[in-house]
Amino acid sequence: MKHFLLLLLLPAMLSCKGQNNPKYLGGTYGTFHLDKITFAEQPDTLLSKIERYYKLPEDDGYFNDTIKQFIKTGTLFHIYRILPKHVTAGMFMFNTLKLPAGQIVDFYVDSSQRLRKLEFSVYMTEAEYKKLMADSKGLKDITPDNVRKFNQDKYVIFQQEDEQKQTTLYCLDNRKENEPGKDYFLRIAVMSLRIKTDKFYKRQHTDMRMGATGKE
Repeated sequence: MKHFLLLLLLPAMLSCKGQNNPKYLGGTYGTFHLDKITFAEQPDTLLSKIERYYKLPEDDGYFNDTIKQFIKTGTLFHIYRILPKHVTAGMFMFNTLKLPAGQIVDFYVDSSQRLRKLEFSVYMTEAEYKKLMADSKGLKDITPDNVRKFNQDKYVIFQQEDEQKQTTLYCLDNRKENEPGKDYFLRIAVMSLRIKTDKFYKRQHTDMRMGATGKE
């Protein structure tokens, strides 16, 4: 009976294991699926096997109206960015899209060393775009009417949200330019929704809405 139950559970166990991302980033550790990020990853551990990457600070502070100057009070977050020469083809995927060598992916890490957001931009062929959209379940078109009209339906914004994260795709139809491999240009942002009360969330959530509407 125990062996029978084990056989029943084994496919489910293997399926769950197959959905896990590698602990480390790097070509020898397997493909990291950006759409499956949990935001429980430890950023310094995740990038610890990478030969070199930047930590780009984003200042926290306020604008002093008296002296007309921004006053820095600290660092709100860092963007961890791997040097393009250390990114191999297939190191990253997003859903069905295999990202090319040299692809820049930004990992946003707050002042408490928590991974909160990732973002990247990529060109793709029409076939890649159609496949990505067909395989992306739950996306909703959130393009404001004024943005759609101004861009003549060439710029569309899709979003998917659950209890843990929000995924936003900013999609530009670039086919008119007739550049090989550059039919569409996408900016993709995935943000943790675990914390919604701090300054990081308010800053980044506003930025994402501004990306969609062009205003706060």
